[in-house]
This record gives sequence, structure tokens and C-alpha cells, in this order.
Amino acid sequence: MSETDYEALEASSEVRTPSTPLEEAQRALGVAGARHDLVMELFRLSTLWLDEPELLRELLTVLENLMGAEASSVIMMDRHEGDLYFATATGPIGEDILRCRLDQHEGIVGWCMDSGRTVRINNVEAESHWHREISDTFGFGVRQVLAVPVRVGNRVIGCIELINKRGADSAGFTVDDEVLMRDAGECLSLLFSLRSKGRER
Repeated sequence: MSETDYEALEASSEVRTPSTPLEEAQRALGVAGARHDLVMELFRLSTLWLDEPELLRELLTVLENLMGAEASSVIMMDRHEGDLYFATATGPIGEDILRCRLDQHEGIVGWCMDSGRTVRINNVEAESHWHREISDTFGFGVRQVLAVPVRVGNRVIGCIELINKRGADSAGFTVDDEVLMRDAGECLSLLFSLRSKGRER
């Protein structure tokens, strides 16, 4: 799959079974309610006097609970070194990967940041952008990835990443999860922008 082959990416997503208008309406209402709850929770976090690492940990807790992820991380660009680092991470190997660094264009995270688009992969083994070194090093099996870029202005500065939908038989992250993740990325982008402007004063 090439870096711009989004048609193939979308074609590899799950195929929805036909549903009735009532089922579609109920699903839409559920997503709308979840989006409202997510934005309100992130707004609440923004009003607390949290330092950046604590804020990011709280954000990941909210996203993991909402979308049923096994692990998560926030990856940021190091403008001085030109590579990527884990600002915070959760899950079985969360503490271990904090010392890892990634090439700016490496893996699914690098792809997400380069393209500036949300990336949802429910079979990483079939994805050419998948970089398995960290997974293999620490013995954590990655099956699915949902990632969204974080911006300050027009510049992508980082990425939020969720790993593995809970449940061994889970089909993976859904289109609805992607919508919620995009909202989270936009909220965090706004918060970073506001904090950046505050430091400039």
C-alpha cells in the first residue's frame, strides 16, 4: 500500500451489514452522545491545572475507556533532534517504551503525521507501514492501531495512538471510533495551541 493509497485503506475496513433506518438512527444518536461526552470530559481536563504529562495521561485514560483500547500513547515531534518520542504511554509496556525514539517518518505513526490524516488499521500484519521492532522487543502483540495527528496551527506536532480493541475476537476499531478519535485530536490540538499562545505572552 503506497503512502497515498487511501482508497485501498478504506476498502480494507470492515464491511457493515445492512441495517434498518431505526438501527442507523440509534447508532447515530449513540455516536452523538459519545462525542458530546468526550468533548465535555476533555473540556473539564482543560480547566484543571495539570502539567502536560499528567494532562496527556488523563486524556489517554478517557480515550481507552471510551473506545475499549488495550494501550495508548501520545507521540510528539522533537524539533531539536528531528525524531519522535513517546510523551506518555499506557498499557503493559507503557513505561518501557517511554525511552524509545522513532524516525520522523517511521511506521504507522510517521505515516499518520506525514499525511495529516487519521489512520485506522485493523490488521497491522497486512500493512506495509507497520514497524514491528518495538512490539517484538517488548513482547507486546499489536493487532490494531488507530492514530490521529495533533496540530498547532497548520503544523503537525504529534499523534495520539490507540492500540488493540479489547477482546481477543474483536474485529477492531470502527468508523465510529475513528470519528471520536478525530474529535480528540482536534481538542488536543486546540489545547496545545492555546497553551502555546499563553507561553508567548
